[in-house]
Amino acid sequence: MRPKKDERTQIAALLESGEYETADDMADAVLKTAWELLCQRQTHTIAIRVDGNPAGPTLLYGPYTDLGSAKRALKAVGSGGLAAVFKVLPSGVLDDRLTELNRKHEPKGLF
Repeated sequence: MRPKKDERTQIAALLESGEYETADDMADAVLKTAWELLCQRQTHTIAIRVDGNPAGPTLLYGPYTDLGSAKRALKAVGSGGLAAVFKVLPSGVLDDRLTELNRKHEPKGLF
């Protein structure tokens, strides 16, 4: 995974802010911000059918930060013939979309 410029900028701002009294407070802020930033990224997951059985259970592996990494992982683990790579919607984007849908479809005048 390569940090994006805006991600580095946000983490650097936390480190340089001087607003944290302890190293633990700063570490908490950095980890929380890093997690929020990573939740905005699109990832990929590989899905493999156990023993190549179309009706069998599916194992999911990931996340992978790019399509190439997911394809390399799939090749490395082997698939028994039934496998796929999927793009995964970032959880932060999902949260934003759900909030917007709730706002648009909020019942009016019930309470």
